[in-house]
This record gives sequence, C-alpha cells and structure tokens, in this order.
Amino acid sequence: MSTQDVLEMWERRIEERGALRGRNEGLREGQRSLLLQLLRRRFGELPPAVVARVEAADTEALESFAARLLVAKSADEVVADE
Repeated sequence: MSTQDVLEMWERRIEERGALRGRNEGLREGQRSLLLQLLRRRFGELPPAVVARVEAADTEALESFAARLLVAKSADEVVADE
C-alpha cells in the first residue's frame, strides 16, 4: 500500500465521520422539532426556558423528555431536571 493509498483511505474515513456527525445532528434536530410541536399541541405557547432546554438537549435528554410528555401536567415538568 502506497503513501497515497493510505492518505486517500484516511480522507475517506474523515469524510465518512463528518457525514455521520451531520446525520446524527440532523436526527437530533428532527427530534427537537417534533418534541416542540407536541409540547405546543399539548400545552399551548411554551415558555422560552422550555424551548431553550429542548433546543440544547442531547439525544438522551430528548428521549427522557419525550417519555415524560406522556404523563406531565406542564411543559416545565417535561424538561425539569430529574
């Protein structure tokens, strides 16, 4: 394997990782958008703090918020610290 082959292999891996990161961020953005839509449908206009919490959430937090949405009595309760 030549030096050029190794460089091309590394470039492909870097591109693949970038594409994967972009895909994952796209999925999180979709989760955030859906959660905000559901929160608005259930609770009406959302406090800015709730929107900020959802927009800053990672995948694990978004999943937790989504589960709480089913039983919460308020939007603040959905995004409250556990």
